[in-house]
Amino acid sequence: MKTVWAIVAAEVGILILAGIGWLILSQPAKKGLGPAPATAPSVTAPPLRIGLIPERDIFIQRPRYQALADYLAAKLRRPVELVTMNSYQAVLDDMSPERTSVDAAFVGSLVAVIAKDRLGAYAVIGLVTEKGPAEYRGVIIVPENSPIQTVDDALAPDRSVALVRMTTAGHLFPIMLMANRGKKAGDAAGPRIAWVGTHDQVAEEVAAGRVSAGAIKDLRLDAWEREHGVKFRRLAVSPAVPDNVLWVRSGLAGSLVARLADTLLTMDADPAGRDVLKAFGVVRFARRECVDYRPVFEMVQKLGPAWKQMGIAGRAPWCECAGTTRPDDTTRPDEE
Repeated sequence: MKTVWAIVAAEVGILILAGIGWLILSQPAKKGLGPAPATAPSVTAPPLRIGLIPERDIFIQRPRYQALADYLAAKLRRPVELVTMNSYQAVLDDMSPERTSVDAAFVGSLVAVIAKDRLGAYAVIGLVTEKGPAEYRGVIIVPENSPIQTVDDALAPDRSVALVRMTTAGHLFPIMLMANRGKKAGDAAGPRIAWVGTHDQVAEEVAAGRVSAGAIKDLRLDAWEREHGVKFRRLAVSPAVPDNVLWVRSGLAGSLVARLADTLLTMDADPAGRDVLKAFGVVRFARRECVDYRPVFEMVQKLGPAWKQMGIAGRAPWCECAGTTRPDDTTRPDEE
């Protein structure tokens, strides 16, 4: 009798389990059920690569830009990489359509107008100080106790001048001064040229007496004088031109450029952003345009055919926004 009841109980149990299984299987499927993946999928946006020009000792210059890169990465939700250039020419090479290894760069005014003319790059954002939009001037300097009293004397054949390639202050401005006086860099009528890598090195060479004079950016000159307690005499000063403005390469996604510009323009409204701006010594960012570079294009126009003396391949840069005459002294790069 017990065996019969055991069989009946087993059959009932099987029926109950079958019923439970049927109820489970008959329920509609729900999203998200099933084994969780070992790792959640992640999508990383390609990095935004920002180039830095060697305006001064890169070990001093880079930290403040790194703070800006970290801020932008958090706001844009994508990696932001700093790319240190070993020359001003490298900025143009890396922003070219053939390489595009740099998406944007804080560039000096001469590199900016060449990038505009030859690469289709365009200005986005510039620095603003308590005095207004950040600008600088090229300056011809000599030691405070130098017997040299005039620019003509500084550019005499028996003199030497320290210059910085591919810069308005350290290259375009002094070459223009020489050309306007019938002199040519490196010939018998002009001074010996000593090329150095940064504006700070110009001050160092002049202060040490290794050259008679130098062409330098006034902002770096002011800072160098404060830091070293050394004074120079200024023999000539160029028109004011925009200080390091962020330019972006042609072809960079418009939506990314818009987000980048908006982030920079609103930094002064964010406590964390204000800390980064303070490290730059500025109060905010503001929009910049090609027309702001008119003084640079005017210096190029004054050079005329003497642009060839700059030693920069291709025709002199030009933009219709400058209101100057299109130069025709050399062949355009795309026609060579």
